[in-house]
This record gives sequence, C-alpha cells and structure tokens, in this order.
Amino acid sequence: MATDDELPIEHNLRIWRGDTWARLQLTYTDALGDPIDVSDRSWSAQIKRNPEDTTAAAEIDFDITDAANGVVPMSIPAATTAAMTPGLYVWDCQETGASGAVTTIVAGAVTVRSDTTR
Repeated sequence: MATDDELPIEHNLRIWRGDTWARLQLTYTDALGDPIDVSDRSWSAQIKRNPEDTTAAAEIDFDITDAANGVVPMSIPAATTAAMTPGLYVWDCQETGASGAVTTIVAGAVTVRSDTTR
C-alpha cells in the first residue's frame, strides 16, 4: 500500500452491466515487500453517481479469506451490476483501523458499460 501522504490512490474502474465484477484486490506489504496482517481492519466501498448522493448505486463486497497475508479482494455481484444504468460514476474505499480511524485509501471514476448479451 501507499504511504499516508500518497492516499488516496487514484484507480478508475470499468464495469460491464450484468457481469460479476471481481477485478481488484488490495495487497498490504511493508517496505521490504513482506505481507502485513490486516485482521484488525475493516473496509467499506461505494459507487455513486455523485459523491454527495445519499444512496449508493452499488456497495462493493469484501470477501477476506487471507487477512494474515494482507490480501483484501473486492467484488460486486452480477445482480447488483445488472441494476446499474450505464454511464459515469465515482467510487471510493475506506479502511477502518483497529483504533477506529477511517482513511480513504482508493478513489476514482467508474464507467458502467452496456451489456449486449442479456
């Protein structure tokens, strides 16, 4: 991961409406490249049309099975992306540390593309 002064990392997403999206994972390592155990942390991420919207177009899921090795995969189910209108959105991901401190670690634009096969 980046240092605090480099956060949030900008990362734009492309999602095809109706597809399961599972193309991004966070990987935490120290300066030597060794994994950092993130078992004491949690994450939340949303996609919205506008950052000020009160309702998210999608919630990003975190299915963490390898926290000891710093691996945090993200996904969105097909049923959720199927309900999204093609167009431009924004997203961000926030980490809550063991102390309760919240940090936005990744943010960017989202393009939802129309699917041809339905």
